[in-house]
Amino acid sequence: VTKKAVVHESEALLLRRDFDRRKKGEALYHGVVDVLAEGVFVRNAAGRIVECNPSAARILGLSRQEILAMQQGAIACFKEDGTPMPLDERPGMTARRDADAVRSEVMGIRRPNGEMRWLLVNAAPMFMPGSTSLLGVTTSFADITRRNEAEAEVRDQREQLQDFLDNASDLIAITNGDGRLLYVNGAFRAALGLREDAQVMGRPLADFLDSAERERHGARMRSLIAGERLKDIEVTLLAADGRSVPVTGDLSCRFENGMPVAFRAILRDMSEINAAQEQLMLAIEQASSANQAKSEFLANMSHELRTPLNSVIGFASVLMRNKNGTMPPQEIQYLQRIHDNGRHLLGLINSVLDLSKVEAGRMDIDLAPIDLGNMVRETLAQMEGHLQGRPVALRAVVPEDLAALTTDAGKLKQVLINLVGNGLKFTEQGSVTVRVVADATHHPVAIEVVDTGIGIPADRQGAVFEAFRQADNSTARRFGGTGLGLTITRSICQLLGYQISLTSEPGVGTTFTVSIASALTAPRAPVTAESETPRVLIIDDDPDARLLLSQYVNDAGCQAVAIGTGAHGLRLAAERQPALILLDIMMPHMNGFEVLERLRADATLAAIPVVIVSIVATENRRRAVGATALIDKPVRREDIEAVLRQYTAHPVSDVGGQLGDIIKQTLLAAV
Repeated sequence: VTKKAVVHESEALLLRRDFDRRKKGEALYHGVVDVLAEGVFVRNAAGRIVECNPSAARILGLSRQEILAMQQGAIACFKEDGTPMPLDERPGMTARRDADAVRSEVMGIRRPNGEMRWLLVNAAPMFMPGSTSLLGVTTSFADITRRNEAEAEVRDQREQLQDFLDNASDLIAITNGDGRLLYVNGAFRAALGLREDAQVMGRPLADFLDSAERERHGARMRSLIAGERLKDIEVTLLAADGRSVPVTGDLSCRFENGMPVAFRAILRDMSEINAAQEQLMLAIEQASSANQAKSEFLANMSHELRTPLNSVIGFASVLMRNKNGTMPPQEIQYLQRIHDNGRHLLGLINSVLDLSKVEAGRMDIDLAPIDLGNMVRETLAQMEGHLQGRPVALRAVVPEDLAALTTDAGKLKQVLINLVGNGLKFTEQGSVTVRVVADATHHPVAIEVVDTGIGIPADRQGAVFEAFRQADNSTARRFGGTGLGLTITRSICQLLGYQISLTSEPGVGTTFTVSIASALTAPRAPVTAESETPRVLIIDDDPDARLLLSQYVNDAGCQAVAIGTGAHGLRLAAERQPALILLDIMMPHMNGFEVLERLRADATLAAIPVVIVSIVATENRRRAVGATALIDKPVRREDIEAVLRQYTAHPVSDVGGQLGDIIKQTLLAAV
């Protein structure tokens, strides 16, 4: 082997080794670059793309061959503001020109299908080893279109939330963990007379509280840090001009890693509500005065109307006798009409006054044992004259050995007369039957008045107990009547502790059922309506609250007794033994919790239901141990009626405003 041949063999070996190294480097390059999620371009020194990875083709929406064959500037590029990006400002060109890297440049491109994509681009120049001679530029880019869309959506939602908070009617404030304000909405600034955020931001929330509230504020913050959420609390804020702004709402705390990082307050300005309550109190006082005047008017009307009517009826009766026999039959007929219409008008006035007395709780009752069977038979015998020869029979169905019933005989007889008279009025033929229903011990439990009259349509049955209401207008025209009989009957039944109901079918007849309370079947001492009315003790230091609660209680048919201190309330509870106590919490000297504790500790008072009625009732649920129920102020009439109905076992009535309508319609009917 010659020396020349050895040299050629060595050169070939070196070339093969260099080739192998290049192939391995290229394979390593593609093994790394081709799996990247980012797109990668490699440009030569002239700026032409000589290599790209699959992600670049995917992001640009082109094939690899199309990218390698692409001329400079072939892809439309855009700045972040949407304007076209010149070729010399594009990251790859800038890195090539300045021989310096470009980092995190955002630009948009338009794909061949017209779709817009946004890219985050990095570009870096490549140099010959140990030289400043430029080999080319490597450009990488990530598709951030979805990220931009998500950020835009978040920004839009944040703007909507900000707009909602700024325009909310509630006062909203957020502080950091140290209690310094980070955010307040427009309602908060407006309520306190603050025009700029600079007057609020960074200041402690305590700066906007009066001195009394600052002491309570510290305790509330400690409760929040302990994990409690304060609901329906009452706070007085201090406005920029020194005004006190009463608010109520909820406070909460946000924790991170067990540490408090923010406090949130959502409050409602109570200024207008409080003003409205004051107006309501004034209106109630005026209504009470008007009610008193109405009662005086009724008393006067009773005397002024009955006195002349008695004379008219009496003198008409005298003249109708025609003792001298000189009066013509026609004149006697006129006198008869005067007499009958006078008695009708007197009965109407008596009905109105009876109704007003029942609803005002001023009708006394005298309870005594009676023979119900005899009462039924006597009542029907007295009403035989109402038949006037019509084909209608009056019947009584009474069990044998009927036990005595303790009731007010006069009031129950009035109920029977009204129901039987109603049946006779609407029954042209057939019968009106009074049936007494007894239990296994022969005690009466119900009285049924069954007629075979015209009946009442189902959609009108609920109205027959309302004042001046009959089944329909045609009924009133055909049969007459004022529509007061059933109203008075129901009121008397409620006064006696009974319930009245009806079933009816048009053309078949009607059955009225008076359900008798079993407690009244046993003999008892005579009592008055006042002693039968459940007594409700109201303990509240606020005179307006006492007035409002008393109005609600009295309107519901109970008797209100109101007092302003806890100590006096305890004495009255022991003396009067009320059926229910309505108790405020925030009172001086002795608060509601102390009163409740003493009530429950007294064996003679422990069984009385106690309902907490307070602006902080729900907030102090845990402390109100022994309370029967909780009602938050401002209290609603419906809430009071609900607890009266539940804890006094008394049928709640609504007398407010009815009497004036009754008087008006009565006078019109009389005319």
